[in-house]
Amino acid sequence: MFEEFDRNESKMEQEETVVLTKELIKAARTTNGGLTKKQLAAIGVPWPPPKGWQESKIGTMITEEQLKRFQTIEYATKKKRKRKPHSTLP
Repeated sequence: MFEEFDRNESKMEQEETVVLTKELIKAARTTNGGLTKKQLAAIGVPWPPPKGWQESKIGTMITEEQLKRFQTIEYATKKKRKRKPHSTLP
C-alpha cells in the first residue's frame, strides 16, 4: 500500500508542479462565472463539488498537466444552443 503511494509521490515529483491558488481558480472560471464538471475533475474535485472544496484545494500541489486541463477553454466552455424565437400569437 505504501509502495504505491511512494510511486505516485515520486511520479508527481518528476513532473512540474504548481501550487493551486485562489487567483488560478478565479482565472479559470467560465464566462458565466462558474467551473465545469471537467475542469473540477482535472484538479480532483468530485461532481457536484462539496461545500468548501475551494478552501480545501487552495495551497495544494497539482501537476502542470492538471493545470493545463483545468484552464483549457474546451474544458471551460460549452457551446451555447441557439434558441428558437418565441412564436407570437395573432
